[in-house]
Amino acid sequence: MVGRARGGDTFLTSLPPQRRATGAASSTSSRPNLGGFTRELYQLPGVRETVRMDHIKRHYFESHGDVNPTRIVPLGPEIDLDAPHGRERIGNAG
Repeated sequence: MVGRARGGDTFLTSLPPQRRATGAASSTSSRPNLGGFTRELYQLPGVRETVRMDHIKRHYFESHGDVNPTRIVPLGPEIDLDAPHGRERIGNAG
């Protein structure tokens, strides 16, 4: 789950615009199936308690000087991991 959470909008925020435009990022907002998958994982019993998004985001932006030399941690985007995941429409979702 932590890897999937990190692969969401945290990475997207740090990529240069040309990489975003080519689809090199894995945004949960621009790829609804990934967003649904992330929310479904987060909502599984026992997972929510192990995910600290503030820590994940702070660690990513503060520890990768080659990606973020200023070490500025952006305020957004906010991701509502408790929102309905909608995965039942694609089958085999719990």
